Amino acid sequence: MAKFGRFEFGEDKPSETYEGDGMTLEKGCVKIMRGGLELIDFQTGQLVAVIYLDKGQSMREIGTD
Repeated sequence: MAKFGRFEFGEDKPSETYEGDGMTLEKGCVKIMRGGLELIDFQTGQLVAVIYLDKGQSMREIGTD
């Protein structure tokens, strides 16, 4: 399982972390899913989190377990 982090501009450590199998970004909205790695079609997975990014924020994968 991957670990994802939300980062503030200029920070080295994430302000929040999430665990899931995949992540998509569309128009400032990040969806993190578990199971069902069909990232184009989320019908088979479980939605873990929906994060709306503010200016200066970013999401990225920071590791795996």
